[in-house]
Amino acid sequence: MYDVVIGDGKYPAKKVSISYRNERFQPGYWYVLQNGEYNYSIKSRIDGYGAANTDGEKTTKEKFPEFYKILSTFRFIN
Repeated sequence: MYDVVIGDGKYPAKKVSISYRNERFQPGYWYVLQNGEYNYSIKSRIDGYGAANTDGEKTTKEKFPEFYKILSTFRFIN
């Protein structure tokens, strides 16, 4: 099951979000989508990856809202 659609509704993607409250893993936030036989991860560098007590999705929305505009225009080229 997919969480979002990226690029004008063309690419279903799964949102991966690891909370800073999870003690087993470093926090992180990204999208994974498939094209053909390959999987791709799309992530903002500004999400605070690996930083203690950081909510990656919230940080991205606050500091880099353009990230979502970029996702909305994403497309694969041949």
